[in-house]
Amino acid sequence: MGSWGITTRESDSGLDLLKTIVDEHLKKVDFSTFSVAEAIEITKADSLDEIRKANRGTSADDLIFYISENLPHLFTDEALLIAECLADYYGTEADRYSFYRIPKTLLMDLR
Repeated sequence: MGSWGITTRESDSGLDLLKTIVDEHLKKVDFSTFSVAEAIEITKADSLDEIRKANRGTSADDLIFYISENLPHLFTDEALLIAECLADYYGTEADRYSFYRIPKTLLMDLR
């Protein structure tokens, strides 16, 4: 995984996950709302799919083990990404002083 900053969105995996959220959620609602519940479900499904693809051909018991070991780590990155998106989306007063500010263009449709 490449990274060029301190935020989740400044990493290759974070940008890939953000693209998934944009494609599967934000475009469907014309970027009008950011549903945390929807984003969590999308990212969880994406992570489970990634684990399944990486462990093709393993037994069901091994797959359950790999999911239980890897999903919590992947979910931490997902939760950080969603928190960063929300901080930018709402642009709170406290966020003004945060190192985690990013341009809103990352959340916009760049058609």
